[in-house]
Amino acid sequence: MGYGKVLKEILDEKQMSVKTLSRNTGVPAPTIYSIIRRDTPIRYDTALRFANTLDIPLATICNENPYNEEDKSLPEVGKLVGMSDQRSKKAYLSNRTSAIFTKFDYSDLPKVDQLIADFFVLDDMTREELFEYITLLKKNHSDPERVKILKEIKK
Repeated sequence: MGYGKVLKEILDEKQMSVKTLSRNTGVPAPTIYSIIRRDTPIRYDTALRFANTLDIPLATICNENPYNEEDKSLPEVGKLVGMSDQRSKKAYLSNRTSAIFTKFDYSDLPKVDQLIADFFVLDDMTREELFEYITLLKKNHSDPERVKILKEIKK
């Protein structure tokens, strides 16, 4: 069974119409009908929208992976079609970032929150320098078990 049929089953289970999914995700109804009818793969950015709206794991309807396997990073948000709107950002956070957050100990969450806030206020050049430094640190100080966990999250 392809992802189109899986999507149809999920819509039926949640008693949601294609029209409602279209309205809630911004994906045109004809596109959704085509995915279901042809049982075709779903683009990653579209699948993120569906997963967020349907409250399902992304892997349920998409196994496409836009991650750069060489440096284990995601493409820039703007490079994913439609990822600039708030709903898609929420889907991105819901399906990736929250999965990572759940792996932290509760006591680490304030530190992670502070790290994000501190990163937010930095200028672009300093952010790039920070990424370079983190890349350097990862080469020599990555925890193999955590690397394995992160790979599972990406699936």
